[in-house]
Amino acid sequence: MSYLDTATSYLTDKQIRFLKKFVFVIFVVVGLILVDNIFSFSYYTNVSNKTTQIKEINQILESNSLSKKETIQLKSLRTQVINHKYLFERDFVSQFKITFTDGRNGLIHYLTSSWYLLFLMISLPFLGKYHPLFSLETIIIVLVVFEPILLFTTWFNAKVLAQLPLIGGWIILNYIFNIFLGIILTVIIVKVRKALIQSISKINAGRNNE
Repeated sequence: MSYLDTATSYLTDKQIRFLKKFVFVIFVVVGLILVDNIFSFSYYTNVSNKTTQIKEINQILESNSLSKKETIQLKSLRTQVINHKYLFERDFVSQFKITFTDGRNGLIHYLTSSWYLLFLMISLPFLGKYHPLFSLETIIIVLVVFEPILLFTTWFNAKVLAQLPLIGGWIILNYIFNIFLGIILTVIIVKVRKALIQSISKINAGRNNE
């Protein structure tokens, strides 16, 4: 039996819990990414494809039957092929960088605007130690699924607050505003969570009494 058949039978086995299957898939995906990063399979494939395409374009450019417009378009296409970057060559960090021209510090702004979300990110993986419902599988799912979502939310939140102008011309007032806004949102989230839990408890109690 091949590895693919073994994996397929594992994923289709109804006796195995969904969480275990999910963790298995995540480990496989991460493993493939690590192997590709170590041996550069996708990188060399990308380079080989680029080389082949450039050679083909150069051969066409040697033709005397091309018009001036076609020659310009082919040279532009060759430049695009050369400059094209595959997934792991792209600089994603710079695209998410928050910069200011009014003297605000990007890191301080990020920390003050998303401190409560960062605290949640740090505390979530440790819930398994104190909450009996959080198994190792659940913690892994939290790390793989929810942590990236929270990380993006921290950036989006900081990005939105970065659009605010300086309050009274004082940079520190913006930092203070960010912190107090985080406190207000935290209180709202806690109250909404408490209300939802109470509502669910009442619904469950009503069903048990029927």
